[in-house]
Amino acid sequence: MSLKTDIRQVENIYRALLGDDKFLRWTLCPDDELDAYWKKYLMENPDNIEEVNTLRSIIRNMRVAEEPLTPSAQSELWSRIQTSVSRDRQRRRMTTFLRYAAAIAAVVALGTWLYVHYASRQSRTVDYQALVSETVDNLTGNVTLVLPGDEKIEVSEANVDVVHDALGKLRVNQEIVKEKSASSNKTDNFNRLIVPYGKTGHVVMSDGTNMWVNSGSRVVYPAVFEDNRREIYVDGEVYLEVSPNASAPFVVKTDRMEVRVLGTVFNVSAYKNDEVHSVVLAEGSVKVRGTGEKQETTLRPRERFTLNAEANRSQVENVDVMDYICWKYGFLSFKRETLTAVFQRLERYYNVRMEYDVAAASRATFSGKLDLKDDIAETFRIISVAAPVKYKVETDKIIIEIKSL
Repeated sequence: MSLKTDIRQVENIYRALLGDDKFLRWTLCPDDELDAYWKKYLMENPDNIEEVNTLRSIIRNMRVAEEPLTPSAQSELWSRIQTSVSRDRQRRRMTTFLRYAAAIAAVVALGTWLYVHYASRQSRTVDYQALVSETVDNLTGNVTLVLPGDEKIEVSEANVDVVHDALGKLRVNQEIVKEKSASSNKTDNFNRLIVPYGKTGHVVMSDGTNMWVNSGSRVVYPAVFEDNRREIYVDGEVYLEVSPNASAPFVVKTDRMEVRVLGTVFNVSAYKNDEVHSVVLAEGSVKVRGTGEKQETTLRPRERFTLNAEANRSQVENVDVMDYICWKYGFLSFKRETLTAVFQRLERYYNVRMEYDVAAASRATFSGKLDLKDDIAETFRIISVAAPVKYKVETDKIIIEIKSL
């Protein structure tokens, strides 16, 4: 094999790898599925191991340029690299140098790719806080779906069912809704779902992902996901069954956390007024990172990640998953939860105001299951049997007295 042929093959390997989105994601954002894929690739292509390792090392240590090089600049650089090597050097030294020269030329193309794919993504970062602030502030009344273009759909039923297909067509409680055409500006192509206190919602997204939305929640999500980007924002609580798609990871953002998955089943609780935010994994695998944390935490099934913002502390514990997802099935389960936490959840589910001594409620606990189909009076009768409380149900509120322990 001639030196020219050998160098051309090396260059082709680099360019093929750079043109493979899986390789770039494996190098920059690896996960278990990508690790398995490329381990199999290297076993089947052992002659390419040196090129793969070299290119990954270069990519990890390079910095993306502010602007990509023009095609003419790339061509000139490649030409200089080739002519800078003396023809009379030994074949071995020539081969080694040109292998790296080929890598450098390929990385020039990588710089352009990274600029286009990553810098452009950063330039269209979505301001979810602004989108949420534009929605209904008062979490009472009807479920409201705000479509791109600010068209609003209100649903008076206690439970709403929203179904999107891959083309963006929409059904709300089985009724076909005529949508406006999606905006060409992707940052405007978002739905905003507001589920008030006392109500729940279910959404089938354009990729087939199922999402159950708990009372007192706001969710921002695209009418149609992009090919390589699936991202939503949650203020409240959702239970997700994510449709698998290895080329488009699914990301859930909150004001305190970021959860990244490929295809799995999990619960996210992220009410802004709650001291603790959490992620509970039922199936598959998720990576969680709290705001300000550098390292991601990988969860296994039946694990719960909690983030206490005030204490600036996160932890992982083994749990009974059903205790945290049972709201989806119409009941609540508590195991030595403070009465403060119990009352907060009941206020959302029943859409009722409660008056009580917060300090006293924080010292008392409750364990048991509550059926949300029961009326509020029956629910408090059950609580009063197991916890030191007296209550009085009035027209617009419940007055609660915490007995001395």
